Amino acid sequence: MPTKLLVGSGRLYLHDPGTAMPPIDADPVAAGWRDLGPIDGGIRVERDQTLEEHFIDDETGPIDVSRTSESLIVEASLVEPTLTNLGDVLSGSTPATAAGPPPIETLAGYRGATVAKHALLFRANSPEGPGLRGQTYLPRGYFAGDLGMAHKTDEHTIIPVQFRALVDEAASTSAERFGVTVYETL
Repeated sequence: MPTKLLVGSGRLYLHDPGTAMPPIDADPVAAGWRDLGPIDGGIRVERDQTLEEHFIDDETGPIDVSRTSESLIVEASLVEPTLTNLGDVLSGSTPATAAGPPPIETLAGYRGATVAKHALLFRANSPEGPGLRGQTYLPRGYFAGDLGMAHKTDEHTIIPVQFRALVDEAASTSAERFGVTVYETL
């Protein structure tokens, strides 16, 4: 059974996979993170796991349990529907720009067999109190799910995204292999 946690509104940032998490009081853009912009409708973090119970002949109930798989998924909607953002989400590619006026951007649609991997940073206010900061950092992962732009009549266009964490084997501890969440507290 997945655990779902609504974390709130904020901004998403991307960098190369394995890029170190910036300090909570530092500007991620100054450290080379690309700002994907604000999100619409909050962000959802889902942690799923598969558990296997172990039985022996002399007992009717399980005597132990082990985790056989786990996942971490972040879902949000980007409100800046640029071709650059869509390119990052679809394939990690950058649109081609032709001179204007007006300039014209073109984003190719084919993604191929290689899946682009990134580090993801979500910045928002800390739930610990007003004026405090928080961030969730995933060192490795990829965009999955149905990707594209959602065009709705009489509404703004959004880019719904689903980011799935990959294990970071270089993490400083095994508990940090899917990244960390950091809050400033009172």
